[in-house]
Amino acid sequence: MKLKRSAMTILTALLAIMIVVSGCTNGGTTQETTTANQPGTTTKATTTGSTAEVKEDAVTIIWYSGGNDQTNPQPAHDALNELLLERHNILLDFRTYPFGVYDEKMNMIISSGEAYDLCFTSQAWVNKYPIQVAKGAFLALDDYLPNYPALQEALPEFLFEQARMNGKIYAVPNYQITYAQWGFLFRKDLIDESEFDYESVESFWEAEPFWQFVKENHPDLYPSNTKFESFANVLNTYIPVDANCFYHRDDPERKVSVYMDKQESLDAEFGPYYSGLQNRIMWEKGYFREDIATVQDETADDAAGKFASIAGVVKPGGEAERKKKSANYDWVQIGVQRPFTTSVASRSAMTAVNALSEHPEEALRMLEIMNTDPEAFNMLNFGVEGVNYTLNDQGKVSLIDESGYFYNAAWAIGNQFNALLMDNQEDGIWEATDKLNREAEISPINGFSFDNSAIITEIANVEAVRKEFENWEYQDNYESRYDEYYAKMKQAGIDTIVAEVQKQLDDWWAANK
Repeated sequence: MKLKRSAMTILTALLAIMIVVSGCTNGGTTQETTTANQPGTTTKATTTGSTAEVKEDAVTIIWYSGGNDQTNPQPAHDALNELLLERHNILLDFRTYPFGVYDEKMNMIISSGEAYDLCFTSQAWVNKYPIQVAKGAFLALDDYLPNYPALQEALPEFLFEQARMNGKIYAVPNYQITYAQWGFLFRKDLIDESEFDYESVESFWEAEPFWQFVKENHPDLYPSNTKFESFANVLNTYIPVDANCFYHRDDPERKVSVYMDKQESLDAEFGPYYSGLQNRIMWEKGYFREDIATVQDETADDAAGKFASIAGVVKPGGEAERKKKSANYDWVQIGVQRPFTTSVASRSAMTAVNALSEHPEEALRMLEIMNTDPEAFNMLNFGVEGVNYTLNDQGKVSLIDESGYFYNAAWAIGNQFNALLMDNQEDGIWEATDKLNREAEISPINGFSFDNSAIITEIANVEAVRKEFENWEYQDNYESRYDEYYAKMKQAGIDTIVAEVQKQLDDWWAANK
């Protein structure tokens, strides 16, 4: 997979030295020299409100994230670095892998000890936050954050609190949707053609008439992109705790489980066994792609508009965002689940600092920039005005075809509310999102922070077993395969994990309720 890099020329590096030595002020940047411009001295940068001392020579921050391959990212990255250098005396080396392989690549990078400063992380999707924290991969930020008041002011306080694990903050959440609401997006042309009443859908299988229509009438398309989601159960019925543990919200004892036992999973209509059986039914009926068990990267198929429906998070502006990812098809969406706020939802997109970073202060300053400097933020996402996009009369972005750059994942790099609206996005979507953030139901255990330090070995072992048995439901011997999966999870220590989560939840509840 091709790796994306941005590197400044020697001329730019010389410019960095000239700017610092001359003590000039550019683009609103104010620098106070603490020693008379001697090599190795520091300057106090007040560019972003940071009170941390930074190196006199511009530091290059290496940042890994997920994202589609770009055909010509260099002009956009070079222009961004010119801005960063002039305004903030810092440089960025932004590297991406498609999200389909990002998890594998980041695990290799972290395991090898390769040098980097920042990386995208999420609770349960890619580069999993709890797993990497347990391995000591991320830096605890509590002692650093007070040096970045502008960053702290840009984000709601509860976001930082919900990022806590083991009592400490190991990543900065990206301010976007802080609630979870799952549902469907459907290609509008196919909805119109099928006359399917998508707005009446209230559960996963109620979308089946649409999938059947697509299968019969458009065999070149994939009816659905996703695995089974028990929309009504997750969050609205089962409260996520941590370490993939849940409890039924109506249970006064709050009994924690991973719902792996076959009968328990079937009775609850929840958990890996029940969900796996639903996946197999979807696959056998032809609603999934035939090679779903082995395909590694669906980016190209998604970009070609080959998926007729998407099950996942719905949000204001979600239709426009999906349109840009799928051959410019129009989409419609419907939420199936009530908006619900948990630490898990708030951790869906975050940025962590490498525990081995040689530039932790500068890494935090880069995050502060991406959360407080809209021009830098939009340049990283959209590229250069006039080269990669134009602004229409309403100040909205119109992409320039085949310009070679559009990162198209603003939610992965900082405060998404800094993003310019695109020409097919309605006015007020950021305000609408913020309103839903504030009105969503809050988890009854909001504030609970699981400490996984006592079960680090078990967590690593369980994660390895999950990877080994991923896609068990598509095997010929899927029933016995699941039995083997469950047995190995027991051996790996899943019961120990559940017991520890239960103990901590009980202790927290007794102290806080």
